[in-house]
Amino acid sequence: MRIGGLASGMDIDQMVKDLMRAERMPMERLLQQKTLLEWKQEDYRALNRKLFSFRDQMFNFKLQSTFNVKNVTSSNPGAVNVSVAGAANDGIYTMEVAQLAKGAYQTSGEINPYNTEEKFLTQQFNLNSSEDKNLISFSIGDGQRTETFTFNVNQATIHDVINEINKRNFGVRANYDANLNRVFLMSRQTGAAQKIELQDILTGENLVKDGTGNPFGFLAGALLFNTSEPAQGQDAAFTFNGTLLAQASNTFTITEINFNLLAEGAATVRVSGNIEGVFNQIKDFVERFNEIIEDVNKKLSERTYRAFPPLSDEQKEQMSEKEIQLWEEKARSGLFRNDNILINFVSNIRRALSEPVQDLTGQNNSLAAIGISTRSWHEGGKLYIDETKLKRALQEDLEGVKQLFTKTSTNSAENGIGDRIYRVVIDATRQITESAGRETGLRMVDDSQLGQRLNNLNKQIDSWQNRLKNIEDRYWRQFTTMEKALNQMYSQSMWMNQQFMRNWQ
Repeated sequence: MRIGGLASGMDIDQMVKDLMRAERMPMERLLQQKTLLEWKQEDYRALNRKLFSFRDQMFNFKLQSTFNVKNVTSSNPGAVNVSVAGAANDGIYTMEVAQLAKGAYQTSGEINPYNTEEKFLTQQFNLNSSEDKNLISFSIGDGQRTETFTFNVNQATIHDVINEINKRNFGVRANYDANLNRVFLMSRQTGAAQKIELQDILTGENLVKDGTGNPFGFLAGALLFNTSEPAQGQDAAFTFNGTLLAQASNTFTITEINFNLLAEGAATVRVSGNIEGVFNQIKDFVERFNEIIEDVNKKLSERTYRAFPPLSDEQKEQMSEKEIQLWEEKARSGLFRNDNILINFVSNIRRALSEPVQDLTGQNNSLAAIGISTRSWHEGGKLYIDETKLKRALQEDLEGVKQLFTKTSTNSAENGIGDRIYRVVIDATRQITESAGRETGLRMVDDSQLGQRLNNLNKQIDSWQNRLKNIEDRYWRQFTTMEKALNQMYSQSMWMNQQFMRNWQ
């Protein structure tokens, strides 16, 4: 704790603060440079996020599947539901469903247990068992795999039996409905290959008897299943374009059309190009492009306010939040004025959009030919759509429009619009990343251009902070020395005054 001015009467603390304010000016300039670089890095990265998103969209415009969007309809959706799986060919298809695919099912008789309050099979089904003969065994097969089950009738319930069947995770699952008092077995899949084969296993080791003393078969005796005949599923049978076919499931794909059979009956399926879908994708591309180009052009043309440098912490303490906001809006303006990366991006992307795609047959070899063009030069390349002209181009020459966007070639002049813009955006994101670094990542060190400059500034600021501390300590030592000298001078003066007074008396 420093207290100055006791001897001199001067406000030493304020004097040191004023002196240090002048000494700190070089460091304040470094802090301002750091703030400007951090703002530029932040804005660069925000723009890069938009460009990465736009790049992903333009990657889709390199793919022909983007323009192969189809409409598919069914005249009888209650029986035949349809959707497009891929690039289905335009046309009319017929589907007549003779039978649906079904799984294999087995349903028990109505059980009516003797005592529903008791929890074990012995009491539930009035079974006779002894300590050495208290087991029941049975097997269930799904046509490919057979599972054998054994239960102690004095320890297991009907729910234990159901849970164990389902735990085996084979082709049959079970369910017990307490309201109907029935057990339901069903195959997990549909089709003729699905089976449910039931068999009681009666041996001397587990020969439990029923209440009348007869050997007890749990499936046939207690659950009243028909174990003599296996249950079997069936395939879906249908006629597609005059050809009789079968499928194990009611859901399948033929000629890139997804079918979901819901009932027996006939339907006409129509596949046609989805002009409206392609139009909306192109419209969305233009809107996203305009957002980015407007943002970039705004950054390039922003005015620089040199009279509004970044505020120091001391200055912010003397201002309101609104005043700080208005000040920083001007201080942050013009960071990208005449920025080379952004200038090159605008120039390259405008060239990619305006130049015709060479070696294309037909008239639709440029964006202008399909109704997408620019207007006034001061708008910086903003695109406008003539919707009537674009829809007409899609209706009359969808293949030509597709080639305009998706064509690829070793000759860059013959590449489609999608590939051109994709390459321009990739190049811009690379340059921005080299300049401003990645927002997130596994790198512990930011080796971008701005990152290195910020690192150097931080080192200079740390050096200045140590230097200023030493300067402040030096000022305090000097003023302390002055105070001691003044205090000694005052003491000597008082002693001399006392001596003069004593001699005078």
